[in-house]
Amino acid sequence: MSTVKFEATVDNGNIVIPMKFRKNIQGKVEVVIHFEKKSKNEDEPYDIISELMKNPLPVSDPKPLTRDEIYDRT
Repeated sequence: MSTVKFEATVDNGNIVIPMKFRKNIQGKVEVVIHFEKKSKNEDEPYDIISELMKNPLPVSDPKPLTRDEIYDRT
């Protein structure tokens, strides 16, 4: 799998792939979107913990930390 990275503006739900990448991108692709969510009130900090509790990130083969790993101070 190859990877290209670019910034784009979403317009009515559509992302335009830059011309320089279009010839190499065909068929099925995997899309990952990173964005900054603005809080309703700019003075209010973004609460990432609450967001992750509502929408946890999927992790393949999760492994809990051991007690030593949790308290490791190195």
